[in-house]
Amino acid sequence: MRKFASRAVAAIAITAGIIGFGAGTASAEPVSDNPSIGELKNSWDQGGAMVGGGAAQMVSSAWLGVPLSAIWLGHEAVGATADVAPVQ
Repeated sequence: MRKFASRAVAAIAITAGIIGFGAGTASAEPVSDNPSIGELKNSWDQGGAMVGGGAAQMVSSAWLGVPLSAIWLGHEAVGATADVAPVQ
């Protein structure tokens, strides 16, 4: 149990570090002082596409990752010695 707990804490710490680094980095295009309506609309549309794409990626990764993580953690918790191969 101690081994499992230390691995879980390490995984959470690594994940938090990666998320923190990703949240801190951003890129932006230069903005003019007097943008046109078309530029504002395009900026709005691109921002919405990025938010929607990020949400879709988060949902799909949770949908695919959570069941496999539960299986792997279950095998680890009961001390299974057989390797569990990820689904290809």
